[in-house]
Order: sequence, then structure tokens, then C-alpha cells
Amino acid sequence: MMTRNAPLRTVIILFFIVALVSAVNGGNPVRLEGYSLADGSDADSDGDGFSAANECDDTDPQVYPGAEEVCDGKDNDCDGQIDEGCYTCSIDRDGDSFPECNDCNDNDRSIYPRAMELCDGKDNDCDGLVDEGCCVCYNDNDRDTYSDCNDCDDTDPTVYPGAVEVCDGKDNDCDGVIDEGSWCDYVEVWVDRTCNGFYTQGEPVEVFYRVRTSAKSCTVTLMSYPTQGAPTTLVKDGVIAPNEVYQTRTHATCPAGLVLLVITAALPGNPPTTLYDDCAFHVMSCTLRDADGDGYDSLLVGGDDCDDTDPGIHSGAQEICDGKDNDCNGLVDEGTDCDYVEIWVEKKCGSTYNDREPVQVYFVVHSFAPTAIVTITDYAPRGRPYVLAASKEVACNKVYRLTVVAKCAGLERLAITAVLKVEGVTITAVNDCGFYVVNCMKPDSDGDGHDSDLAGGDDCDDADPTVYGGAPELCDQKDNDCDGLVDFPDNDRDGVVSSQCGGTDCDDTDPKVYPGAEEIYDGKDNDCDGEIDEGIGADKIDADGDGYPLATDCNDGRSDVNPGARETCEDGWDNNCNGLIDCDDPQCEQSESCKRGIGITDLIDMFMQYRILVLGVICGVLIALGGFFYYRRKKTSIREEVGPPPEKPLTEEKVRPFWKFRKEKEEGEKEIKEEFPFEEKEEKGLLQFWKKEKVEEAEKEVKEEKVEKGKEELTEEKPKKKSFWKFRKSGEEEEEREEETLGLEDVI
Repeated sequence: MMTRNAPLRTVIILFFIVALVSAVNGGNPVRLEGYSLADGSDADSDGDGFSAANECDDTDPQVYPGAEEVCDGKDNDCDGQIDEGCYTCSIDRDGDSFPECNDCNDNDRSIYPRAMELCDGKDNDCDGLVDEGCCVCYNDNDRDTYSDCNDCDDTDPTVYPGAVEVCDGKDNDCDGVIDEGSWCDYVEVWVDRTCNGFYTQGEPVEVFYRVRTSAKSCTVTLMSYPTQGAPTTLVKDGVIAPNEVYQTRTHATCPAGLVLLVITAALPGNPPTTLYDDCAFHVMSCTLRDADGDGYDSLLVGGDDCDDTDPGIHSGAQEICDGKDNDCNGLVDEGTDCDYVEIWVEKKCGSTYNDREPVQVYFVVHSFAPTAIVTITDYAPRGRPYVLAASKEVACNKVYRLTVVAKCAGLERLAITAVLKVEGVTITAVNDCGFYVVNCMKPDSDGDGHDSDLAGGDDCDDADPTVYGGAPELCDQKDNDCDGLVDFPDNDRDGVVSSQCGGTDCDDTDPKVYPGAEEIYDGKDNDCDGEIDEGIGADKIDADGDGYPLATDCNDGRSDVNPGARETCEDGWDNNCNGLIDCDDPQCEQSESCKRGIGITDLIDMFMQYRILVLGVICGVLIALGGFFYYRRKKTSIREEVGPPPEKPLTEEKVRPFWKFRKEKEEGEKEIKEEFPFEEKEEKGLLQFWKKEKVEEAEKEVKEEKVEKGKEELTEEKPKKKSFWKFRKSGEEEEEREEETLGLEDVI
């Protein structure tokens, strides 16, 4: 029998055994059933209360023994099973790559498991805590209604959580992605060491490029222009997917100098869009004496070429305004005006273009300054000027290109203004270029009812009938409504972009439909949650819009019928819902329509109301008349068949009491049975015609009785054999008796 102290002794023995095993094991903790009997020195890296030895993942605070299993592809409760009890789902309403079964709020793209926690009053990382680690702050430096701890850039009023993302190189909506969406088209190219970096001769150069666009595909050409010699094509007309980074490789080759990488991307459209960008790197450590081939050896080998990578730089060269010491005298651009701007067209200024013909425009800003702010305005022959570039920052000493369309008719002038700073001094440089436009086309070539803006109308693309001023914006890479924005449609002006163009508005034609809108009874999914008219009770349904819900409106299909309406006395409706219609309602007592007598309309209404009864009465009268005429006709035929009526008027017989008529009938029947002569019945006339059938029946009965009597006599007495003449005589006598008996036929 176990004593009271047995459990204590067991625990003590177990402790000593574990200590002995731990000592033999070099002091390492001993694990029993997934837990450790360590001395408490194990670290807890993720701060979930379980040391690394006691849990299956000490880097994730949501993973520890006994934790709640969530659908995140991990073994949260350390039971050896992943996502047990989860179901497979594919709905991702907010587009944050976490389906609704894994997302604690699938209507907010800033909320998903392991997201960055923002100070926005939400549980962004789905860990059950709201705004953990946030500070309490009240500053709103850019006055965009978001404090400095909630705003990812509190110095810019266009940047705050939930702002509209625009193509400006900023994370406007604070979602961690810059310029995402379908309205920003540009191309990028760079190298692994940054542009303008240095590479030694023969060293590999990793080149990266990407096209940012909403188009489904694009065509890319990448060229390498060395210091000397022909350019090299690295990528030729390669069709790539947009928004993906691609990589290629080249090598740093002598002669030493600057190698320029130029990328061109063509986007589909009408007309197609061309994007370009460039990146350069320097090649050095060449072993040639005259690497640039200008006939002058490098200073490195005792020559007088101060830059053996540029054939335009050597001793005695002409100094030009390019930011370089061309003549190697130690002075840069001396004796030249280096701050100016150039603009020209491909056919040269003063040339002729046809109406709406594409015109390639080039410009460059020459200056020592690194950048300049450029504005280019197109002054058309007619109509208002059009700004091609508004305060755009460009690099100096670099040629840029853009495309315009010739506007009819006359001289079209392109004016450029460049603002730059040289040694702290602001300099403004201007220039212009003109060309002539001829062969004008029709004002409305595409037949959409809107004249081209080149002809003073509001159609910014008169070759496309889907593009004109005020047209609905479509997701087709065009500025359909001519407002200067491409594929950023909010046609219903509810502030939410259409789902067809990357937004969340499930119906961009109705301003009452967008995510978060109030659900009303209209047969639509107002809040874009996939359900129609959910949670709408009879107290919220007002189908006719008269201000009275279905719960109190006796007819929610007519706006003129509700408890607050006044009775209309001639429409056949209970307008005020009091159970009385038109003239039955006290409100219609003084109405003239209710005072007049019965008119043809009232008779028609009465007939329609009691039509079954009226038709029944008419049918009854017709049947009665038909029976009457039928009786008269039969009575006449009987009179003609019997003969003329008796001299005594029939009317006297008709007025006789019924008991006399019945008595005469009984006496007549008695006379028939006693075989009275029937000649007496003749003077009765038509009134005794009813006895005809009785007389015939009586005669028939008498004849049958005689025949039966004769048969009985023949049966009782055996007939004697008679001679033929006696038999014949006997038959004749019998016929004579029958004739005497049946001679009553002449009476009828």
C-alpha cells in the first residue's frame, strides 16, 4: 500500500534522474514530450513566452504550443499539422494577395497577416492588437488630415493613407508601392553599380530594365553606344511583360570612356506610344596609348590628351560649351555662352507638315547646371495653346524627344522655356521653332459628333470615335474624355476607381454603388460586397420613393399612395391608405365628381360589377320566351290536326273549377271500362282530346282480354274437328263480332 509521502519521493527521484542524465549529456537540457527541463536560461527570440527549445519556431510569435491555428501555411500550435481545420478559398476582395479565409479584414488592402502595423486605428498585421508600438501624436504638418505618425510623408499633402496614386515617383497612398496602377507609363534601365559608375576593361556589366505600364505587353529595344565604333544591340524588339524586371549582360570594352545604354519601349495603341530612357557607365584602365583614336596620346603615357576617352578632347581642340575642358588648358567652356536651350523638329524648323501628321520634336538644355525646369507650349494656328510639358525637370546637355500632331492650318509654333541655376544664379533660357501645316482634314473625321480640337472642337483624337470631350472613360489606354488622364475612370464621380481599371468600384455608372456605400433597397450591390439588398427590412424599403417605407405604406409601388397623401377622387386608388376609395372617402364629399347623378360611365361600372347577375336574368327571360312560343306553336298544330274547335267557346271550359274537370275525367274513364259507345265523346270537342289515348288503350285491353279468354276456352275444351267451310264461317262470324266491338275507331 502506497504511503502518503510516496508522490513526493517519486518527484524527488525523477529530479535526480533528470539531473544525472543532464550531467552525462554535457549540461544540455533534457526534452520530455516536446518540453525542456532547462534551468531557464533558454532565449525567447519572438517573445511569445516559449523558449526556442519549447516551441517549433522561435522566430514567429504566432507559433508556439497551444496557439490558435490560422490559415497561413504554418504549424501554429506545434502539433505537426499545418492549417488543420482550414478550408480552401480563393476570394480576395481587397487584392492584398490574402484570401478571405486568411485575412482578418478582406475589405481593406492595408490589413493582412504580417503586414506592417500603421498608426491608423486598425489591426494591420492581424495579430489582435491595434496600433501596437505607435506613438501619440497630433502634428499634421502638411494639413492632409493625417498626423505625422500615421502619414508616411507628413511634408507632402498629396501623400497619406488611402490617397489616389498618381504617376509622380511617390507612394501617394502609403501602401509601400510607388506609382502602382494603370495610369503611369515609363521605362527604366540601370546597371549593377549605378549609372555613371566605373568599370575596368573586360569587366562584365549587368544591365537591368523594366517597363512600367498597364498595357498587357510591350516591345523593347536596348542599344549600347561605345566610346568609339558602331553601337551594339543588346535586345532587339523583345516582347516582354510589363512591370517585370529583366536582365541582360554586356562588357566594358576599350577605348576608355563613356558607354551609353539606350532603351526604347513601344506600347500598343492608336497611335502607338514610344518610351525611352538611358544609363551610362565609364570604362577605365585601358592599355592603349591613344584609346580614343584622336591622334593624341593619353597623359598617362606621357601624351597631351587630358581625356583619352573622348576624341573631342585633346591639346589644341576647339572649346565648345559642353562642360568639358576640350583644349586641355585647365579651363572649362571658356569664351562660350553655355546656358541656352535648343528646340527643333525632324524636318527642321520652317518645314511643311500635313494636317494631323505626327511631328517628332527634340530639345536640349546646354548648361553647367545638372538639371533644368522646362516648359514647352504648342501654339496652334487656331484655338487655344496646348502645354506639352509643364515645369518638367530634365537633365542638362541631354537630348529629349516628344511627339506632337500637326494642327491645321497655317504656322504652328513650339516655344520652350528653361529655368536653371548656375552658381546660385537663376537663368531663364528661351527658344522656339515653327513649321507650316497644310492639307486640312474634316473637322469631325471620326463621325462622333465632336469636332477635332485642331479645328476648335473638344475632340482630342478625331481618328477614334470613342475619344471626345465628355466621353465615358474606358480602360483602353486612351484619354477617352479628353481630360488629360489616361485610364483613370471614375465615370460616376463617386471618388472610387472602376474595378475594370484596377479600382474597387463594382459599378462605375452609379454614384450610389462603391465599397462602403450604404445598402439601400434598389436591387443593386451598393457596398460591393457581393450581396444585393442585404439587411434591408420592411422599415427601410421605399420602392416608390414617397418617404414612407413598406412597413407603413399600403402601396409601395405608387408614389401618390401613402398615409400622408390626399385622396384623389377619380383615380380608383385609396390614396391616403384609410381603406376608403374615391367618393367613399370623406375627403371627397365636396368633390364635383362625387355629386353628379348616374351617368353612362356609372352604368357601365355597375354592369361590370354585377355582370353575372344581369346576364343570368337575361338568359332566364330568353328561356321563358322560348318556352312560351314553343307551347303556342304545338297547341296550334294540335288544333289543326283535331279539326275545328267546338261551337262552345273554349274560354268557358277553361274557367271551370278544377274539381268539375276532374269529375268529368273520372266519369269518362268509367264509361270506357263499361264499353259505352264512343260517339257521345264527339260533342266534347277539343276538351276531351286527352281521352284519345285512353280510348285506344281501353280498346287494346278489351281485345287482349277476348283473345286470352278464347285461348282459355280452347285449352279447357278440346276442339272438335271441323270441316274447312265451317271453320271459315266461324272465322267470319268472329271477325264480324270484332268489328262490332272495335267499330269505335270512326269516332276519332
